[in-house]
Amino acid sequence: MRSNPQLPPMFDLYSLADAAQVRAEARRYAQDGGEAGTFIWAPDEANFSACLVLAPDEPLHTAVLSVYLGMLALGDAVGALIPPGIDLTFSWPNQLNLNAARVGAVDLELPPDSSAAAVPEWLLLSFGLALNATGADLSLHTTTLEDEGCLDVESAEILETLARHALVWSNRWQDDGFAPVRTAWAARVAAETELLNLETGPGRFLDLDAAGDLVVETTGGPLTLPLLGTLEAGSLA
Repeated sequence: MRSNPQLPPMFDLYSLADAAQVRAEARRYAQDGGEAGTFIWAPDEANFSACLVLAPDEPLHTAVLSVYLGMLALGDAVGALIPPGIDLTFSWPNQLNLNAARVGAVDLELPPDSSAAAVPEWLLLSFGLALNATGADLSLHTTTLEDEGCLDVESAEILETLARHALVWSNRWQDDGFAPVRTAWAARVAAETELLNLETGPGRFLDLDAAGDLVVETTGGPLTLPLLGTLEAGSLA
């Protein structure tokens, strides 16, 4: 198992021995003023786990859109590794699916007591993928890369591919704004099957608005759900 992934020059690598400690160590590293653009990662045969430290220069309500960039990067990385014919889709706000079953997610961690109008000192994008059944809580609604025919893929290879696609999408966002990120993310949603269990009842995906919030169709008409509030509260069932 490789433990020396090669990343684009703009990224640094902070390797750990224990994959279970990646998120806790990434949080400590960010809180202690660690360098933005650092991937915290540990090799693991069952699960892919990595965190990317960000240093936003925009208010939190805009910086939170980086979760979409992270999902596109992870989706493109997985798409480059899986066999042809596998259906790769997103579920709002942060889930990655293969053939309609969850295979991974991108989480966003914020500094404590963050304000939507203030620029956060740091953000953490946390990436997770189930590589094989050893690292998955399998059900009818979950899957692994191995189960979808992606055999003998190592965590280091995924990190390398993820970093390359993260760089591509970061440059795209800087050059062209959020619009292409929004369009590409929405194109990954299987809208005809994307039903969300909301507090007010079921809703069906319509689009992301220009602010990155979710627009759903409900029996009472269109409803907008804020991305930041949803990530903070975990309000989707």
